[in-house]
Amino acid sequence: MRFALAILLALAGCRSLPGPIPTPLDESEAMWVHRVETDLQRRSPETADHVESFAAEHPDSVDARRYRQILRNARGEAWQVHEEARAAWEAAPDDPDLIYLYARTIPDREIQRDLFRQAVSIEPSHFHANLGLAVVFYDLRDADGAAYWAQRAFLIRIDSVRANLLYARALAAGGKRKDAHAILDS
Repeated sequence: MRFALAILLALAGCRSLPGPIPTPLDESEAMWVHRVETDLQRRSPETADHVESFAAEHPDSVDARRYRQILRNARGEAWQVHEEARAAWEAAPDDPDLIYLYARTIPDREIQRDLFRQAVSIEPSHFHANLGLAVVFYDLRDADGAAYWAQRAFLIRIDSVRANLLYARALAAGGKRKDAHAILDS
């Protein structure tokens, strides 16, 4: 796997791996993430049950905590989510997962960018922080920055549809439509 990533990075013009390769999601977690994403898109009433049961089974999963934040925000608990994330981050300011989860609760994209960068500086292979940077740069209309961070996220978690689509969108926004189509066709 590491060799395949090194080849992909070389083809993309990167000189080194973004950091240690994280363990891929186990199959049950990957299937759960896909199911919840689908449920969130459909606004299924069963989503809350899926999120709560998975969060109980996998309390350390960033995906579970992120989806729980989304669910609670939808319930009108955005302020509580923000305050809990801030308190957790303040208790462990060097934990990239907590930095990421706190950054998600802040509406200011530039503050988010700084926090996501802090998480990446601590753990360069933090998938969510890399993808968060891609989203922030995309929202700030920086197509090259968005493409860079989306590509890093995709290379960290090569099975991520979100990272792949964002990478293609950023390339297209930067005028590289042929490259974007190639990404989507692969």
